[in-house]
Amino acid sequence: MLKARTRTLVSLAICGFGATGAAQAASDTPVKLLVGFSAGGGVDTAARLVAQEISSTLDRPVIVENRPGASSMIAADAVARSAPDGNTLLFAGTAMITAPLAVGESSYHPVESFSPVAGVSRSGLTLAVPIESELQSVSDLITEARAKPGEVSYASTGVGSLHHLAMERLSQEAGLDLLHVPYKGGSRAANDLAAGMVDSGVSSLAAVKPHLEAER
Repeated sequence: MLKARTRTLVSLAICGFGATGAAQAASDTPVKLLVGFSAGGGVDTAARLVAQEISSTLDRPVIVENRPGASSMIAADAVARSAPDGNTLLFAGTAMITAPLAVGESSYHPVESFSPVAGVSRSGLTLAVPIESELQSVSDLITEARAKPGEVSYASTGVGSLHHLAMERLSQEAGLDLLHVPYKGGSRAANDLAAGMVDSGVSSLAAVKPHLEAER
């Protein structure tokens, strides 16, 4: 059960090879497209649409593989370590760059470990609350958070994700102490948000859209 407000913050998703100098692969070898978030979220949804087009264009099977965790760094690490033969791709969002900066370490270099292939999509970020919530605006959330430091929670797709950084910026500018609840993907976060297990959440519109359309 969600009601939401959307702003024009955008997330860029790119598709990249696992290492520089990818070679032409055999036409009958399946391509793996790794996604760093759980199934059903905005990044996963876009990846599956792109996978269909890649498969049709190359006339090769493309397997989408979800490896959620660590704000997509697990998937990025797997692709960075893969053979540079063109058989392993990463469907990457901004988290592959921002997450290492947030945690202070990573096993890959966000630029040198990959060869970019194409820009794919942009997605607005949505700030949502459970439909039963008394918070009717961003101002209401700020007022509540100031009255209850450390108690008002928000869900994100992981530490260092764009969703996390967006709320941290709001917290910094408004002088708030919010409780961060990281998830491995937008769909899981949206489900718990709809169930009222967290007070608010930042997600892609794709992740919360089914809840909005169902008026839940």
